[in-house]
Amino acid sequence: MTKNYLKYICLFLICTITNSVNGANSFLRPTSFPGVSSDATFIERTENAKTGYIPYAGRSAYNTMDIESEEEYINRLVRTSESRRQRDEHTMTTAEYCAQYPLDDTRCPQAPGLTESIIAIGNRPTFQAQTPGAIPVQTPTQTISTTLAPIPSTTAQQQNELPSSLPEMNPTPSIQSNRPAYNGPCTPPQFSNYFPNKILTTGRYAAIDPAFEKAMITVFRTEGECVNDPDDSGGYTCYGVSQRNNPEIDVRNITRADAEDIAYRKYYTNYNINQLPDNTRGNVFILGWGAGTATAIRRFCKFLGIAEKNIIDREIVSVAENYSGDIHNDFLDAQQQFYVEISKRENNKKYLKGWMNRIKLMRENGCHTPTTTPITR
Repeated sequence: MTKNYLKYICLFLICTITNSVNGANSFLRPTSFPGVSSDATFIERTENAKTGYIPYAGRSAYNTMDIESEEEYINRLVRTSESRRQRDEHTMTTAEYCAQYPLDDTRCPQAPGLTESIIAIGNRPTFQAQTPGAIPVQTPTQTISTTLAPIPSTTAQQQNELPSSLPEMNPTPSIQSNRPAYNGPCTPPQFSNYFPNKILTTGRYAAIDPAFEKAMITVFRTEGECVNDPDDSGGYTCYGVSQRNNPEIDVRNITRADAEDIAYRKYYTNYNINQLPDNTRGNVFILGWGAGTATAIRRFCKFLGIAEKNIIDREIVSVAENYSGDIHNDFLDAQQQFYVEISKRENNKKYLKGWMNRIKLMRENGCHTPTTTPITR
């Protein structure tokens, strides 16, 4: 009797375990984890939502793509460029390397005339003035790296004579030299083979101050958009507005209109650059935009031969108005020499060609400088 009882108990336990494994009459139910959210039933999704658990929330059936920021992109390009240069330095012959990186003074002996040919890009125009009453422009006989072009003389009548109308455009235009004109109309911007031929200003300052408007057109053409050059002391820069020099401004989120307002309020009128003659103020402002406004004014004072100051005052304006010569090109000669000097410093050689093209654009885009191939808005 006892043996039979134990036998039945064993059979019952075996059946129970078997049923449990098979899922019958058991709390353990075989299931598969859903591969996608649609595999879960509506009831399961509802119950999960009630508990605060929403599987696959924010997920997509498409593969996501991480997009790097503009700053990361620029830094990656710089690193890639430098890595490529270092690789080429070890794999190329000296001739091949120098053909690819001719401005590397550490390894490559400079080809005769290479630096001089780059500097010559910024030399003053070689054409002669033909418009009656305009001051002649002398053709340089050698590059700015050795001597600056002499300052031509003019009469008091020529200095104070205001043009009744802008000269007509002709194949050999003249550079309108130092004439103390204020808030007069500016000629259209000149076509460039190096910088973008786009007018990127809003046009809001065209009627307020034509010289400032044309200067900002030149600034936007030369500065580009946003960049974070590790060799630029200004740090992250957008439209020429550097973060380091404008800590109170979120440079990453400014627009071109914001850049115009910052330039006009903080750097142009705040330093009284707007009090200079039309064809001078743009050059001083553009130089200050890149090198610092106070620095530009001090260099302008040095150019005029007066005591250096950090802000434009009546003395500077008076000397500029009575300058004997082509102040537009003469000051750009001095600016060109300044760029040549600083290009010799560490990590600055790579900027020389761009600086010379900037000087060229500034020569052709003075407020009263006629153009042969103008661009318009």
